[in-house]
Amino acid sequence: MKPELNSIMLIDDSYADNLFHSIVIEEANLNKKVTQVRNGLEAINYLKSINPEEQPNLIFLDYNMPKMNATEFIEAYDKLEIDNRENVKIILLTTSLSPFDMDKVTNMETIDSFRRKPLTMEMLNEILEESFS
Repeated sequence: MKPELNSIMLIDDSYADNLFHSIVIEEANLNKKVTQVRNGLEAINYLKSINPEEQPNLIFLDYNMPKMNATEFIEAYDKLEIDNRENVKIILLTTSLSPFDMDKVTNMETIDSFRRKPLTMEMLNEILEESFS
């Protein structure tokens, strides 16, 4: 049984990646809303602007983005007042990570896991099983 999610947020500066990942999520028929933003700063501003019940349950986060990368996003996200933060899962999706970047994200408790792009149906099902079962 697939979980009922309020929404999923895609944070990626690549329009093509956001589009592709949205299609995978849509085909999984998981939720009511998929929000796409182009960088961490847009994501923080969006999260500050919505009602608590609209907070995404699942966030897919690209590492390298302009204005605010994943590390900077997590630092800002950790300062936000979010109800039921324990119900929000953040998955880092990236094409690659340098060993230096890998060390940074491995030590960030807010990131639940990281996966290599692109998001696939199999990967999405694994994430849902690990995170929401």
